[in-house]
Amino acid sequence: MKLKNLFLLLAIAAISSAESHGQSVNDMTVRASEGRALDGQVQLYIRPLVAEVEVDKAKGRINEVWEITAEELASRSIKGNTQATIENLKAYGVFKTLEKHNCDIVLAPLFDVAISKNGASVRVIGFPGSFKNWEIATDDDLKRAAAAASSKGLEASPELIKLVEK
Repeated sequence: MKLKNLFLLLAIAAISSAESHGQSVNDMTVRASEGRALDGQVQLYIRPLVAEVEVDKAKGRINEVWEITAEELASRSIKGNTQATIENLKAYGVFKTLEKHNCDIVLAPLFDVAISKNGASVRVIGFPGSFKNWEIATDDDLKRAAAAASSKGLEASPELIKLVEK
């Protein structure tokens, strides 16, 4: 039985090697951007943090337009899902704005997304803000967060509910 499995494995390897030998290789560039990500492993729970947001009054309201080429647009598009494509473009606009203004968040953001065959433009308008005075959330903070979610018709995460019920 083991010899049969070994022979089968060698045959598959030989076939896939022969198939890939004649194929051409295309260069490909992959680029991904993500903001405000905090990932923990499944067996790890990170107690939530709270912070204050300080608005940059010196900059005031910012207004940025990001032009996207047709090639870049193709890489950011979700075929058959225009709304998902628009969300991707808005996220890209926020990322570029945060990067340019060296801030953590754009408060009260407004977006204008225009898509054409030549590419796209994303306008981001809002107030740049930075997080300060980071602290571990207290039980009162968690209760306020759960109440705020509930008042908006949202469901608090099971982890937050467990912490609040302690």
